[in-house]
Amino acid sequence: MATRQEIEYVHKLLHDNNPKVLFDKLKNDNAGVFATLRHLSRSKGAVRAKDISEELHVSTARISVILRKLSDRGFISKVQNEKDGRSTLIEITESGQQMIDSLHTRMDNTLAKLIDEIGVAEIERVFLILGRIRELSIEHENELLEESGNE
Repeated sequence: MATRQEIEYVHKLLHDNNPKVLFDKLKNDNAGVFATLRHLSRSKGAVRAKDISEELHVSTARISVILRKLSDRGFISKVQNEKDGRSTLIEITESGQQMIDSLHTRMDNTLAKLIDEIGVAEIERVFLILGRIRELSIEHENELLEESGNE
């Protein structure tokens, strides 16, 4: 069975090697919900929607849609900002925390199965290769841009 350390290591590999898919422009509703709940879970107290938007690199309009869905499901609550009456603060509810805990558990179980089937060394090797492909792609993209600028 995969260890907690192995699971956390693979989480880190996923994050380090593919942050665009995980965090940028959360088009997938489930990814947006997960990222928003995770952010609220990690925050100490209530936060502004604008802060969530900036942290996740998503438009405030997109965050508003996600927050409305989360509110409708009872995963977040909205309270008036006492310091600024024009803004609302968002905080995770107990059921929202239970949902994010459940999602983390399911993700960890999935990663544990992958680790058990493939092994950490092979997973690491895949990410090393993907990292090298990304580096080479960036190098070649820069070369192409330099060449096209000289024409």
